[in-house]
Amino acid sequence: MYRSYPFTQQGFISLGVVIAALLLKRLTSLYHLIVLTQICGYFTFMETDLDYWQAHSILEWHVELGVSEAICDAPINRYECEPKAHSAPKAASKASKASASVHKNPAPQKKFDAVAFSVKAAQEAQSLEDLKLVLDNFEYCDFKKGAQNTVFSDGNAQAAVMIVGDGPSRADDMSARPFSERRGEMLDAMLAAIGLSRSASSPDEAVYLTYAMPWRAPENRDLTEVEINILRPFLLRHIELVQPKTLIINGNLVAQMLLNKAGLSRLRGKWAEFNAIPVMPMFGPEKLLSDPLLKRHAWMDLLEIKQKLQQVRA
Repeated sequence: MYRSYPFTQQGFISLGVVIAALLLKRLTSLYHLIVLTQICGYFTFMETDLDYWQAHSILEWHVELGVSEAICDAPINRYECEPKAHSAPKAASKASKASASVHKNPAPQKKFDAVAFSVKAAQEAQSLEDLKLVLDNFEYCDFKKGAQNTVFSDGNAQAAVMIVGDGPSRADDMSARPFSERRGEMLDAMLAAIGLSRSASSPDEAVYLTYAMPWRAPENRDLTEVEINILRPFLLRHIELVQPKTLIINGNLVAQMLLNKAGLSRLRGKWAEFNAIPVMPMFGPEKLLSDPLLKRHAWMDLLEIKQKLQQVRA
């Protein structure tokens, strides 16, 4: 019967010398291993019932198997162990193999669809307050992380006119109020010229202001196609909840979201329609501040809006 590790304490020391030499790459061939084993042989096997060549063969076999460390002070005959002793390790081994298999071949996980989530979240909002709460807690638009506030709206929610810009400026982001400071002053002056105001209590004279982007994008960069698709459901739901009689849009982004068209220079001054609501694309106050020569186009568009409102009221 095979007897495993029939070595004395000195034998283990000698085996350790052999293995250390191997690890240090001092032994460059099996011949050198055998020579060293012969030198250590007397101390290694003098107290066993094996002859030198039997022990030498066993040592050689263990080295070829990759043995690198002696872990027992006395030999153990594994054939004499009770079967129960192997049950737990086998079970553990099976569990380990199963775990390794799962780790190597993980079950495919369905990719999170932020667009589908935004559609569902927007439709569940039953009021403007609900919609604002959804946007405040929305975490699937990366550039929101760099914004200070959610810029939701301003003005009278019962107004007949709803104005939608592209996105907040730095001042809007800090104040959480759309069309603030210089662009707000310009817009208020434009609206006053046709009898409208964000502070008016009468729906016929009031306006409601919002943005297609509720958060300021870093360095006012353009949005990706995915980001546009994520934000579009919120804008559409916003319009559904306000139910304006006329829409004024200031920017290429909002034109793309509502009209599936871009190029405000070509679109401005021409009435379009979104869900049976008249839409007037026109230059926004920020554009007019950077290029004052465009103010004459804006004035012509404002006169068109004034005429349309008179028709709606009649």
